[in-house]
Amino acid sequence: MERRVSKRELYNYFKKYSVELTDMDKQVINMLFKRLSEERQARIQGYIDGVYHQREKAGRNAAKDLQLLQYQFMKYQETKMSSNEILYRYFSTVKKELTLEDKEVIDALISTLSKDNQQKIIQYIRYKHHQLYPVDEKTYKVASLLKNKFKKYVETSKFPEEYKKMVLYQYFASIKENFSEEDKEILNTLLKKISLERRNRIVDYLKGKISHTSDMNKVVAKDLQLLQRKFEQYPRNRSNIKVEGNYLKKVQVLLEAMKVIEESFYQLGFSEEEYRKYKLEKEQKIRERGIISFEDVMSTFITESYYCIKAYQERKTL
Repeated sequence: MERRVSKRELYNYFKKYSVELTDMDKQVINMLFKRLSEERQARIQGYIDGVYHQREKAGRNAAKDLQLLQYQFMKYQETKMSSNEILYRYFSTVKKELTLEDKEVIDALISTLSKDNQQKIIQYIRYKHHQLYPVDEKTYKVASLLKNKFKKYVETSKFPEEYKKMVLYQYFASIKENFSEEDKEILNTLLKKISLERRNRIVDYLKGKISHTSDMNKVVAKDLQLLQRKFEQYPRNRSNIKVEGNYLKKVQVLLEAMKVIEESFYQLGFSEEEYRKYKLEKEQKIRERGIISFEDVMSTFITESYYCIKAYQERKTL
């Protein structure tokens, strides 16, 4: 004989997974519930009625069965959501009502990852509340880092560098067919030659944040025209690109020095998370001092970190 459970009370356990339960949602809940044995259905009824409590075995089992049903229903709900909707829901824990601009910032942050890592992040977000889905530590850290970047943007109203680049890429892609990865590298090279303030103004100009009637509008428009002209004139063949001071070799030396600095911090007892936090904060402080080019930031970071490591070592010997 089939056990009867109050549908209204059963549905209450699923409302947090949907803004409003549709008739189809309720049919899915009914179907999932009927898949359980009569004994398990009866336990759930007793749990809902308050006959069983979680301190009792029957209550604990009923609670687990309800969690299983919720998990299965959540999976069904998320099959109806696009990848972008999944991502926006994750970031909405930082800011409940996301604007179009907020979503653009999120898109920019995600776009810095490879396609494979983007999929890992989406899978993590889908099932992050459920232990049935294994999540590697690296994916968890990357997801947390992206959320922290978005949180900082919300708190400060300052766009992350990833967003600024995306805006500029979109603009230059609109004026040049087949905008390639090489074009992005060329644009990045040109951007390093102008100040952070001018770059920010160009982004604000492209986003319509500077009044068309203001004097600043004319200044930024000229900056953008100059940047566009240099972009169009820049050599397209990698073998023809002149790199002052043997730039590539310099960067390689700096990257190797960065690895030495990182290993030195680990030897001092720093964890990966502690070193990552130190690196992010140190680089941010360096940029705030007006040092913005990639190689100059690295060089300054290496020099200052070297003295920082020496100070740690001296304190340990005392």
